Amino acid sequence: MLWWPQHAQTIVLPIGGLTASELLKFHTRAPQPAQEEVPGPLKGKPLFNGTITDTSFTISRRVSYPENALPVVRGRIESSSRGCIIHLRYQPFRSSIIFLCFWMLIGLCLAFFFWMGNKGPLWIALALASLPINYLIIVVNFTRQVRRTNEDLYAVFKDVLE
Repeated sequence: MLWWPQHAQTIVLPIGGLTASELLKFHTRAPQPAQEEVPGPLKGKPLFNGTITDTSFTISRRVSYPENALPVVRGRIESSSRGCIIHLRYQPFRSSIIFLCFWMLIGLCLAFFFWMGNKGPLWIALALASLPINYLIIVVNFTRQVRRTNEDLYAVFKDVLE
């Protein structure tokens, strides 16, 4: 079981490293300030926000609504004699980790407050039960968002993989 939500993966492509980074650049746009974002459908637009160099990248899937568990994908592209190897590491945004820690702390503080105020074991148990529930919600949402991001990455490399 994961203590912190994260995921790692390796993709082997039969194309050169520069070609793989060019494919990613085509489907990625540089991060924009939030006020310039126009709400609406994302059809026909880049799939990812992020920065890409010839040997590494940091991207996240573009969404038209706020998503707490959206992963940041950090990747390293290595060229080989038969193509390239892409090492991927999915991690939550720092704000998601802060969100999780904040609500864990609130749950612990509530349990301590109820214990000090002699509110009874039911209130203490409810406050402590919120801890694993918050953690489980973040981990399940993160896993679902990793799967969606992974599907979008495979869509970028679909023609090459077939």
